[in-house]
Amino acid sequence: MNLSKYSKFFYLGFLAIVLVEPLSAIAKTTVAEAADAEPQRPAVIHFANQGGIKNWNAIDSDTLQIQARNNQWFEAEMFSFCYGLTSANGIGFVTEHDGSLDKYSSVVVRGEECHFKSFEQVDLSAEDQQTESAAEVSAK
Repeated sequence: MNLSKYSKFFYLGFLAIVLVEPLSAIAKTTVAEAADAEPQRPAVIHFANQGGIKNWNAIDSDTLQIQARNNQWFEAEMFSFCYGLTSANGIGFVTEHDGSLDKYSSVVVRGEECHFKSFEQVDLSAEDQQTESAAEVSAK
């Protein structure tokens, strides 16, 4: 009986077990962690095209904070440098087809469209809100 033709299959089977076993352990851990984590709802401002945006604040040329009508704050990070964002007096919001503002939206600043890289809800502290309110009062 020739065992050399069977040794190939034994070797390949052993190799498959050695490679697959660690991967299945990783997959089990990942599934367990995902089951424990809370499901994340995507950040969205509904009816942004119909007065759903109350205020906005440019942090720098890549980051924009947006206040929804319900006083919740969101932070949008741009894909790239958005020229004139920090010095703009007004910007345009490009919403989705249903009028919502989310991570797939963008803003128009001085004729240039700046797309969002991320869009997340943030919790601004009372100190930040007072600073922004003071800036609004001084601007009027």
